[in-house]
Amino acid sequence: MTELGAYLEAVFNVIPLSSPTPHPFFTETPYAPPVYYRTVATILEKIIGPASTGSLRLASTDVRMNPLVSFNHFNDRGDLLTLRAERCMNGSRMIGEILRTSSMVAFTFTQWFCGTDFMYVGPALPEDQSSDVLMEEFCRQTVSTIWHYHGGCVVGKVVDGDIRPVGIEPLWVVDGSIFTVSPPGLIRKLPFSCLGSMWV
Repeated sequence: MTELGAYLEAVFNVIPLSSPTPHPFFTETPYAPPVYYRTVATILEKIIGPASTGSLRLASTDVRMNPLVSFNHFNDRGDLLTLRAERCMNGSRMIGEILRTSSMVAFTFTQWFCGTDFMYVGPALPEDQSSDVLMEEFCRQTVSTIWHYHGGCVVGKVVDGDIRPVGIEPLWVVDGSIFTVSPPGLIRKLPFSCLGSMWV
């Protein structure tokens, strides 16, 4: 958790990478391109309590049909500029500061012309991170979801005060759909466990 109103999180994976181009010589049999395993690290920022809201509507009464979802990321400009902090932009600047530390030098690569830098999967941070215009555009280009849906079963409308679907006695809803606010950080399992121990 930073003082900027954002959580920073890092994860890494080892992923296989291969060239789709077949070997041009001696290909009497289908050639399987070599697979190279690379470690890919992700440093991401989570915005706490975004003001932007999306929508979720049923596309059909057929339960096999996916619903219509609109995320509306950054629809409310307050998610870029707030009284507390410029959350996304300053969180991204903090990532830039981390990448410039001496601890991260070991993860850089020599460039063709001069110097070293990271190999990016996706857009790199703007070179001029003091520019609000560039940082705002970077936030808009790279925003995504981490798929922690919540809030679909509104208490008082879909479920009652005991988190049971209205009109159905022996059933409780114990998941993120009853949350009006998603718990920040990596503590989501705790609220679920508490709800489960209280009502189930």
